Amino acid sequence: MGGGRQQLVSNATGTEHDPISLSPWTCYRQDGRNLIEQYKTDKSTRGLKHSVIMNNKELAELDVSNTDYLLGIFSNEHLSYEHERNKGPEGMPSLSEMVGAAIKVLQKNKNGYFLMVEGGNLDMAHHRGWAKIAVNEALAMEEAVQLAADMTDAEDTLLIVTSDHTHSMSINGYPDRGSSPYSHLFHNVHEQHYVFHAISHAAKLGV
Repeated sequence: MGGGRQQLVSNATGTEHDPISLSPWTCYRQDGRNLIEQYKTDKSTRGLKHSVIMNNKELAELDVSNTDYLLGIFSNEHLSYEHERNKGPEGMPSLSEMVGAAIKVLQKNKNGYFLMVEGGNLDMAHHRGWAKIAVNEALAMEEAVQLAADMTDAEDTLLIVTSDHTHSMSINGYPDRGSSPYSHLFHNVHEQHYVFHAISHAAKLGV
């Protein structure tokens, strides 16, 4: 589940809440193929129970008992940031809502399952240096992790939360400097020999 409709469907169209992206970092399929329809045809041909959903309404109405394979494409390109996404019936689900649906489908497998979840917008917000949005996306990830923990049993489920790389953006303060004892001795740009004598005096060396 995620975005990327314009990469899967040729000549996809956009809407006010989900425009087509012409960014050089993405692509716009124009080869006449519709990979979503090919996916549905493949599953039907093999007699596999599957569902394809496109928005919040379809996710809410998902028949989990009749779904073994789930494909959810909710946006032409990347999903919207949590604070910007359309939460209405035609909009896109939150990260935790997608996690919940995925677990409901996968946990039917008696042999267990592997589920990978990426909070990709957290990475994108960091790349742009948008601290507040990055924190909001981190909270969305926290909510998804908590939901996964609530829906599974710690006795037979391993949850791993990690990052694939770090970022240059950091949120930190700057401690006061030049306020310790004898700091008044350092009040300007000084010659090196002065620094030696000032430190010696402050440390009571030779006294």
